Amino acid sequence: MISFIFLLLEENIKKHVYFLSNDYLEGRLCGYNQKARDYIEFHLKRYGYEVIKQEFEVEGKIKIDSFQTNLRIPIKPLYFTSSGYVKSEEFSIIDGDSFDNIGLIHKTIEEKNKNKKGVIFLLSHPISKSYFDKNLGIVALQLPKEYKDSLKNKNFFVYLKVSREKVKGENIFAVKKGKSLKYIIVGAHYDHLGYGDVSSLDTIYDIHNGADDNASGVAGVLELANYYKNRDVSDNIVFAFWDCEEVGTIGSEYYIKNPIFPLENTKIYINFDMIGRLKDSSLLIIGSKTAVEIEDILNRRNKLFKLKLSNSGIGFSDQNAFYNAKIPVLHFFTNVHQEYHRTTDDAELINYEGQKQILLYAIDVIDEILKTETLTFNKVEEEKPARISRGVRLGIIPDYTYEGEGVRISGVLKNTPAQNIGLTQGDIILKIGKYETKNIYELTYALSKFKKSQRTTILYKRDNKVMKSNIKF
Repeated sequence: MISFIFLLLEENIKKHVYFLSNDYLEGRLCGYNQKARDYIEFHLKRYGYEVIKQEFEVEGKIKIDSFQTNLRIPIKPLYFTSSGYVKSEEFSIIDGDSFDNIGLIHKTIEEKNKNKKGVIFLLSHPISKSYFDKNLGIVALQLPKEYKDSLKNKNFFVYLKVSREKVKGENIFAVKKGKSLKYIIVGAHYDHLGYGDVSSLDTIYDIHNGADDNASGVAGVLELANYYKNRDVSDNIVFAFWDCEEVGTIGSEYYIKNPIFPLENTKIYINFDMIGRLKDSSLLIIGSKTAVEIEDILNRRNKLFKLKLSNSGIGFSDQNAFYNAKIPVLHFFTNVHQEYHRTTDDAELINYEGQKQILLYAIDVIDEILKTETLTFNKVEEEKPARISRGVRLGIIPDYTYEGEGVRISGVLKNTPAQNIGLTQGDIILKIGKYETKNIYELTYALSKFKKSQRTTILYKRDNKVMKSNIKF
């Protein structure tokens, strides 16, 4: 009977992954993924749960409201363009083939800082992305490289008016009720990259199915909900499905600011993101020391895996928001691979047997946590700051849900320049040296201009008061 249940678990995982990573869902882009939402809701209700939804507004795809020019060539707006009226002498014309996506953005900011009003990139291959949620304040266009001579000695103009669609993100929850007032939250993000509209590592514009990232995690959480539906549990277990992770963990960040279940009663958050490519029994678990009791549980319940434990709760997925709220976290993860954020992340490449074993291990861990009366949160000292740009490190976690001008901080990492000068959660970075930082892209551009051990000033806002500090990278 038990072996039959295990076989059924693997078969269900496979069905979930194949559906969620089917071309029919068009890559599950944040705000444009209703089919994935319907699928998750259908199965939760099928398992007997009441479904709770949490909506939030995000800026979606760019819309061209008006585009006028006297050029008779196939010039087109780029996805990170702003509105404006620009004459030929106000443009920079640049060979764009040597830049990747972030390179194009940084080059555009550089031209804006030279007081250019527009930039035209000459490209051998067109860029078809249409999703960008920040305003760079400069008109950005693309032109096939074979037309480069058409701009020589020509007086031309471009009038462009763009807007961003307002779309809804949606977090989805189901609760297995327990006997206590405590909550264990088990979650996975269900959005992906659409046609490569955000964060794609491919040069082609085509459906990114995201079988491992993160249909695998969604399938896992659905089957954990299925497993626990008829079992008595001491604590409430919340099964959470986050939207808009790929554009900055917006769904989970929104939840922390607008919690449905009391944060003070949340015992732990357990994240499943990319659990479908187990290789050589090597399983990475992030957050192993975010509660005093966790590492012992992980090691004691492990009978199969070569565990690679990462102490810190920071891991560039939805656990970050919970860790910054001083809630213990775990993130199950089978590591990145060559299909990551590419069109080739497809269902036939998933290790379904391996994913089944990960979920069985996760059940053992969750059952042990259910037996543990309390978990003692631990702020990990060994945090290592991730590089936020190709330049120096600042040591902050940006608040991607912030819509004002500047970059608001949602967390500061230890032993970093940001901590050394006393930056803290809620501060808004306005300027680094001579570089304004109106958004995250201008921040990464500014940091790319400095080298290790250089000094400069940083302008930031705290409680509506503008402050200035000296900083050494």
